[in-house]
Amino acid sequence: MAASKYFPGIPSDWSETSIRTANDQLHIRIWYKKNLSNNVRTLLLVHGQAEQSDRYTHFPFYLHQNIDCIFAADLPGHGMSKGI
Repeated sequence: MAASKYFPGIPSDWSETSIRTANDQLHIRIWYKKNLSNNVRTLLLVHGQAEQSDRYTHFPFYLHQNIDCIFAADLPGHGMSKGI
């Protein structure tokens, strides 16, 4: 299930991109400030059972003062990742 439509979107000074691992198994979503400095404060999210990275799209809105970059992977069989 995706995040609630009532959650805030990412701040205007942030971007979002998605990548897949080399073997095309894992889908990884990355939110980051557009103008990153040399000291990047990064948060790595690991979701729980029956969750997916899409449920965390509101995190940049709430953490933008403390975090510069957020990585969230869909574990195998969840969200847009392959597997069981």
